[in-house]
Amino acid sequence: MQKFILVISPKEHGHPAQEVPLTSDVVSIGRSAANLLKILDTGASRKHCLIIRAGETYKIVDLKSTNGTRVNNVLIKQAILKNGDQIKIGRQTIIFKVLQT
Repeated sequence: MQKFILVISPKEHGHPAQEVPLTSDVVSIGRSAANLLKILDTGASRKHCLIIRAGETYKIVDLKSTNGTRVNNVLIKQAILKNGDQIKIGRQTIIFKVLQT
């Protein structure tokens, strides 16, 4: 069985990374408190992007954010996520991880 998590890199050195398990079929990401994953970065839009599960696959969809969403430094509208992909939202880096359990 696989476990899917997001590893949120700390903005400041010396702070541990935060691991967020993906337990919902849809995870909203952005600056608004209404999102499942709130990003405290002014470079993020209030409703920035979604991570959507389809079976054992996850895709990320940009919600026409002001500054865009990048996966592995490529500006995307949507993309299938693979283990180790780096998602960039504003100055925040999030790593998509697949763990074997």
